[in-house]
Amino acid sequence: MSDAPTVPVTVNILDKDYKIACPEDEREALEASARLVDERMREMRRHTRVAGNDRIAVITALNLAGELLARGDEQAGPDPRTRARIERLADRIDEALG
Repeated sequence: MSDAPTVPVTVNILDKDYKIACPEDEREALEASARLVDERMREMRRHTRVAGNDRIAVITALNLAGELLARGDEQAGPDPRTRARIERLADRIDEALG
């Protein structure tokens, strides 16, 4: 985990704001992740008949995880620091959604 002080970061996904505490040095990565999730969720909503933002979020998360796992298999898996960072971001997103 980073030793940097945490800052509140507001991200917007499907027109809803989420405030997430984030180490200052990971802010850009969190914002980039939020933009990617927002983009994928909007795409899912446009091109499917999936109803409800919760279902769109779960399907999008499964698609992203599948892509990550496939890429990890191709590269002999993500390094431990990347895996830990992904897990921390996922925990923060779960807290914001919970």
